[in-house]
Amino acid sequence: MNWVDELKIALVENNLERASFLVETCPFLSEPCTDLEVLQSAKTLIATTIEQLQEQQRALGAQMRQLKAAQKFLEIS
Repeated sequence: MNWVDELKIALVENNLERASFLVETCPFLSEPCTDLEVLQSAKTLIATTIEQLQEQQRALGAQMRQLKAAQKFLEIS
């Protein structure tokens, strides 16, 4: 299975940890690729991974704010 297919599977499975690892170890950084279609797919998949990671980061930030608010409430009570 090639890198692009692995990244697609990680995204479909919503396995952001695996997707992030694959983006970080992108083989096109060390081995040039001349196949424009593969490079365009990689670009799209990497952008999708970044978007999903940013969304996860926003969700975690919201959860942290909720936890801090709950902690303050408990300290006051």
